[in-house]
Amino acid sequence: MSATYCGSLAVEYRHLQQQDEVSWMEERFEARRPLTPAQKRQVLRWLLAAHGFEQFLSRKFPASKRFGLEGCEALLPGLLALVEAGAAQGLKKVEVAAAHRGRLSLLVNLLGKPLGALCSEMEGKQSDFRVGDVKYHLGQSGVIRVGPERTPVHVSIAPNPSHLEAVSPVVLGLVRAEQAALHRSNAVNSQAAAWAQVMPLQIHGDAAFAGLGVVLESLQLVDVPGFTVGGSVHVIINNQVGFTTLPRHGRSSPHPSDVAKVIGAPVLHANADDPEAVVAAMQMAADWRARWHKDVVVDIVGYRRNGHNELDDPRATLPLTYQLVENHPTVLEIYSRQLQAEGVMSGCELSRWRSSWTAAAEEQWVAASEGKYKETAAQFLVSTWQGNALASVSRSGSQSPEEDYRQEPTGLPLTTLQRVGQAICTLPEGFNCHQDVATLLVARRDMVAHADSRVDWAMAEALAVGTLLLHRDPIPDTPHPFLDNPAAAPLGWGLNRGHYDVRISGQDCERGTFGQRHAVLWDQKTAQRLVLLSSVKPGAQDVVEVWNSPLNEAAVLGFEYGYSLGARDRSLVVWEAQFGDFANNAQVRLQHDSTDCTMSY
Repeated sequence: MSATYCGSLAVEYRHLQQQDEVSWMEERFEARRPLTPAQKRQVLRWLLAAHGFEQFLSRKFPASKRFGLEGCEALLPGLLALVEAGAAQGLKKVEVAAAHRGRLSLLVNLLGKPLGALCSEMEGKQSDFRVGDVKYHLGQSGVIRVGPERTPVHVSIAPNPSHLEAVSPVVLGLVRAEQAALHRSNAVNSQAAAWAQVMPLQIHGDAAFAGLGVVLESLQLVDVPGFTVGGSVHVIINNQVGFTTLPRHGRSSPHPSDVAKVIGAPVLHANADDPEAVVAAMQMAADWRARWHKDVVVDIVGYRRNGHNELDDPRATLPLTYQLVENHPTVLEIYSRQLQAEGVMSGCELSRWRSSWTAAAEEQWVAASEGKYKETAAQFLVSTWQGNALASVSRSGSQSPEEDYRQEPTGLPLTTLQRVGQAICTLPEGFNCHQDVATLLVARRDMVAHADSRVDWAMAEALAVGTLLLHRDPIPDTPHPFLDNPAAAPLGWGLNRGHYDVRISGQDCERGTFGQRHAVLWDQKTAQRLVLLSSVKPGAQDVVEVWNSPLNEAAVLGFEYGYSLGARDRSLVVWEAQFGDFANNAQVRLQHDSTDCTMSY
């Protein structure tokens, strides 16, 4: 018992509100098994890669900022253990929201970005065309093969702005969209199966996780029906300092992870100098999410060997701390000595590994120097929105110039609008509607009764959503009432055949702040939830979602932006600010996600 609870790994779980969760965590924590010699050697290899990477960049670019991982290098083997444990339970995709620190190491060591390509970027020689973000904001995708079967898992790190933690809700929305696509395409047979296949991973800094409001806003989305993603794994790179601020000046709680207790998330604290503890914590986190579909936190308690960035001298403000850091061995030194003492490997073998890694890194350096990773004009164009824009106005083929620039008509026959209007104003048999809402529906039916009828704003919105959902035929089955010669009209009489999912969220958006929308109705006797837009043409329409959101803006708008990325070209995604001034709380979103995002996403 002492060896289990008094070592390098600790767990906080007594705040969990369900006894079965408490019992599961106790049993799982006490059932940990030591790593095999082969697993230990693999952990050491990853530590060597993490350490060698930072040392290489330090030598080649001594005057560059890189926000290195030194002091928490155990993150790398820990993440591999997390993905491997998840893959054993059906995980196929991981979407990552990552902080600055350690991002470059993850891009290269985890996702396979060529080290030479990173060197080209750090020298500013990767392109004569690109004006992009700083290197430690960039994203990357790759496939990791894990386990004895070399199971492939797709991992993507989202681009990240300077606004700390801003990317976290974006990734949550992206994951929700990808899970919804799996479910709607019948690739999985349940929501739980979709949760198992796509997982959000959020990597935080200790000061940011404790201090930023968007963190708590995002945590509050965890179990909200319109926003849940089946649990997120949070990993805190706990340097025990925020820029120059000590923890006692940066938060009031003992641990940076304490805010996660609000949602009942268990917290695993692992010593960063014990990579086996970090690996065990990550494996438990994967198992927790698979079993309970809830959030879990892994707090990797380490240090920061350099300043906030590599050009910053931390001794001016943290003199005693950095006296200790300067004399502290690296985790690579600590763990390699441990494995040699255990007879798992020899010093000569470690030297060969080092030499091999260094030689490969130098080859990449030479390749970068020779321009192997320099971006061509064509590569630039196909990877940016500018290239898409140019392609859209220079399509090849037999179309005439007029056809190239033609706007596809979006008008609809009156009969289509009338049918949609009738459908979204007709209650199912036995539904006990509130009297005021029933009166409203009668008035809306009258709005589409005649060709000269007029509709109000809310009814126009409902008709727009309903027709976007509808699977329409190329030619209506009834004549167009405004055409004398329908046969001479354009194909489909102006019909756009596209159909899309629609998602609307915001504060009180189901009813509408002013009682104008009533997109969601409630049975007055059973409290049954009813969305009439789902009944426009059952079996021949796409999916509509209308959700009240928590009372916040930054996280919810970020979530919806992420959802729009995951549902690109398939959905209309709408966020509604309850009042105009409420949008002021989402200014970071409006700036980064809506205006500056073309280069990032």
